[in-house]
Amino acid sequence: MAITEADKYYADQLKKLRKKHGIKQQAMAVHLSLDSQQQYSDLETGKKHFSNKIILQICSYFNISVLTFINNNKLDHTGLSFITNNESLNELNELNNYETKLLFYKKLFLESKIESTEIKLNILHNRINTIKTTKHKIYVII
Repeated sequence: MAITEADKYYADQLKKLRKKHGIKQQAMAVHLSLDSQQQYSDLETGKKHFSNKIILQICSYFNISVLTFINNNKLDHTGLSFITNNESLNELNELNNYETKLLFYKKLFLESKIESTEIKLNILHNRINTIKTTKHKIYVII
């Protein structure tokens, strides 16, 4: 897949996050399930395409929203703010640029995946807490 301007932006964002948290490239390569530090370096320098899976792993690792990571200020000329929670699909019809529409759909998809995962994790967490607090009484008849 061809490298886009968005990939270069993501590479810059990733590098800033990694340096901010003081993490080595090798550690990030392991977390992102990449085969080598060189593959990670290619990702961070904008020579490799950012897949949805990699973006989700990055956001999960740094505990940030997908929208925070992939917010591209270069797309603000469309008149659509990607950060607000009041987005509507009607605004999507106003977009003329195919790549911008594709990016918008990608953001919606990734955000819905994270919300779905968080809901499932909360349900699982509640079940675990319920199991931990349940006490069993054992009666012994002599």
